[in-house]
Amino acid sequence: MIKKFEIIFNDLKKKDILVLPRTLEKYKHQGWMSTVYTVKTNKGKLIIHLVKLVKEHKINQIWDKFSGLATIFSFHKEIPAPRILYSRLSGEVFILVQEFFEGRPAGKRVLRETIISDKWSSNRYLIIPEVLRLLANVHKVHLNGFGWPIIQNSLLIGKHDTWKNFFDANIFIWLEEIGRADRRLSLDNSNK
Repeated sequence: MIKKFEIIFNDLKKKDILVLPRTLEKYKHQGWMSTVYTVKTNKGKLIIHLVKLVKEHKINQIWDKFSGLATIFSFHKEIPAPRILYSRLSGEVFILVQEFFEGRPAGKRVLRETIISDKWSSNRYLIIPEVLRLLANVHKVHLNGFGWPIIQNSLLIGKHDTWKNFFDANIFIWLEEIGRADRRLSLDNSNK
């Protein structure tokens, strides 16, 4: 793990971002599919996500998409999205480094066996309208094409001509993943 961070810090140095390695710490609020760290730099605090990718992420090369989306969101100030400073695939792990936005978590995510639930510490009836407003703003952003976007001529565009083409290209991957999860869950249940 230390070697991975050395590589990340050296790559950031090439972008004139000087990291204070002794400030690296595991972040108290973990991501959905990622292990999350924070670190201080000459450009402010950064957040680092390390994600073990699933098959669909690899096929669709999601690491290329995040920077493109961050660039698009930067033109829409009504969408509070931290700038992505670095993204790459390192072996089986996707690395994403972005500016750290200070804030207060609305709650925490709890995992009990295979069930994930959110426990709200804030008044969700006050937060949900704001979340819905932000989602509406995100959905107003127009991309040409449909499905997982690709980068073409430095622009993010949908890879497919229609939603049907996107679903036709991905349905068997999704069904395979669902089947794999079902088999794993049935094995887990039979061992109890």
